[in-house]
Amino acid sequence: MLDIWRNVFNFVAGIPDKLNIKTDFMKNRTYLLPHSFQKAGWILLVLVPVVFCLGLLIFNLRLIPQIYSRYFTMISYMVLFTGIFMLTFSKEKEEDEMIMSIRRYSVSFAAAITFTLYITASLAVAFIDGFRGFRFPEIYKFHSMISNIMTPILIYLVKFRISIWKMRRQCREEQA
Repeated sequence: MLDIWRNVFNFVAGIPDKLNIKTDFMKNRTYLLPHSFQKAGWILLVLVPVVFCLGLLIFNLRLIPQIYSRYFTMISYMVLFTGIFMLTFSKEKEEDEMIMSIRRYSVSFAAAITFTLYITASLAVAFIDGFRGFRFPEIYKFHSMISNIMTPILIYLVKFRISIWKMRRQCREEQA
């Protein structure tokens, strides 16, 4: 029984077994979406804030009962997160070693910045509150959870896009 689980673990981890069987997914370990998802991500990233602002206007004018605004906000968040996810985890038109290197650097950069932000914010809250065990009101817990999830992804996305833009600009300047 233990051998079966060891083989399953080795297969999932990408470690070749005794028979030296390698499947295609073991050879290519990129789990990125196709490039067409990037276009859909940009569309969602632009449309969701516009629709959200129109929805807030509709709810403030009392054209739709206010009770539905909570559902509208949640759906807007989910669609926005889907767009950001598509943008972040989709391939470039030409995915090569340089792009993968920029991806790895951007992930480490986002992790370092996020860690620094969280430590700084925790220390600031602790010093302001006098180390008494600061408690957020219930309304802020959801927003705190969302920011904890989205901060590293947004930092990665911004750093990756800026690095790609700089690389392409440098290539154009070298060609000219």
